[in-house]
Parts: sequence; C-alpha cells; structure tokens
Amino acid sequence: MTQRGVFREVTPPERLVMTEVFDDQSYPGETVITHVFTEAGGATTVRSRVRYATPEGRATVLRYPMARGVAEAHERLDAVLRDLIDRQTTRTEQTTRTERDTP
Repeated sequence: MTQRGVFREVTPPERLVMTEVFDDQSYPGETVITHVFTEAGGATTVRSRVRYATPEGRATVLRYPMARGVAEAHERLDAVLRDLIDRQTTRTEQTTRTERDTP
C-alpha cells in the first residue's frame, strides 16, 4: 500500500497540516490531517484531527481496526523522541565538560 500527500502547513513547534491518499484506499478523496502540539509542565501533548473528504469515507475508516496501528505508531514516535532527547542531553553534557575543561 503506497501513501502520498503534501504538507500544507508547517509551523514549528506548534502545528502540522498534511494531506493523505493511499493508492488502493477504500474510500474517496483526499484526507486532511492536522496535528497541534502543546507544551505544559515539561510534557508535550499532540492533538490530531483527521478530516475525510466525505462522510461515507469517514464511516468506512471507522470500521477499520486502527487502534493497534495507531498505538504502535505512537510507541515508535515515543522511542524516536526519547532517542533525540538522549542525544541532545549527551551533546549538552559534552559541551559543558569541554567548556569547563578549556582554559
């Protein structure tokens, strides 16, 4: 299954809006996905909205067993973000040591 789309809006670090179409999708039209990121208390929350081209397309998708796939995707995203945070922390610690040890 091939998926394609276009980023319509990229507003770091707050918002992503993109389109999505699958080559063999079972519903008509282009789907628009909006992700809004908010930070509070050191945690980031992602709120996602998916708008299908037709009510029938939405109804079709709601019959799919997507919960497992979405959960797996979020687990992978969590792992990528943890790795990025770890790398940033390591670089910061190395920079701090270098600055401290340089006369």
